[in-house]
Amino acid sequence: MLKNTTHSFGSVTKILHWAIALLILLMFLSGYFDLPPHIHKLLGLSVLLLMILRILWRVSNPMPKLPPRVTNLERALARAVQGLLYFTLLAMPLSGWMMSTAFGHPPRIGTLNLPFPGLTHLSNWGPLLWDLHSSLAIVILVLIGLHFLGAMKHFFIDHDGVMQRMLPRCFHRRLKITQWQKKLKRPIKLHPRVREDDTRRQ
Repeated sequence: MLKNTTHSFGSVTKILHWAIALLILLMFLSGYFDLPPHIHKLLGLSVLLLMILRILWRVSNPMPKLPPRVTNLERALARAVQGLLYFTLLAMPLSGWMMSTAFGHPPRIGTLNLPFPGLTHLSNWGPLLWDLHSSLAIVILVLIGLHFLGAMKHFFIDHDGVMQRMLPRCFHRRLKITQWQKKLKRPIKLHPRVREDDTRRQ
């Protein structure tokens, strides 16, 4: 199933989601471990390209509905976090592209330079764009943390299948998930001797 439905995400959305997540991880690692700058820049441009494709795909596909038990506050928070993630994941690679162009070191593929249009060697913009790029990195980390916590709540507390909708099929075979959730909801059985000791204490 390529397209989304009202109750699940399609393959295209899942591939874009996890490809962007992997690229973001590699981008942060390349910056943290001080890998060659052109690798970090090309990863950023890849995120920008995939985010544009993700937005275009989302506009043309319905979003799966949240379960009725999800409160209005939770729905509003989910929309806010997702909207901010989309915005920052576009703004961060754009600011990095603009910054590297302003400093005179645009991204390159081999010998082909890829400067941001209209910003060639405008070095006076460099420090401002550097501050913006660094701030957006922190904001993205916070938003990813909130997004992750929300997914964990749906999986471990709500047991409503929301997180599984974004996982590949090999990770959520229905029977295994159903059995696991039943085990969580099943009351803990005490050993007869423990129950007898508790009765005597009462």
